[in-house]
Amino acid sequence: VYRAKEKNEAAKLLDLIIMNLKASDDAELYRWGNTLKRWRQPILNYFDNKTTNAYTEGCNTKVKMLKRISFGLRNVEVYTKKIMLGFLPPECFHTI
Repeated sequence: VYRAKEKNEAAKLLDLIIMNLKASDDAELYRWGNTLKRWRQPILNYFDNKTTNAYTEGCNTKVKMLKRISFGLRNVEVYTKKIMLGFLPPECFHTI
């Protein structure tokens, strides 16, 4: 859908996908069709300015992952520094 050139083309594709999912005998595919139907307008809003919240979601995922692997740290300052280190670009680290 996001590869469509214009919003109306994407809307037609999305409606076709929703229709096919809701026509399925599989209950999970039917539920996925309902989910896409509920999120239809936010999905199509992408075509207004071509932006998504993918970067923010990626940051949230990275923080959650660092929180999981930092289980047992008692010092909040160490945890905060570990989170900040997690966002440094790889070229900041030297390999031997």
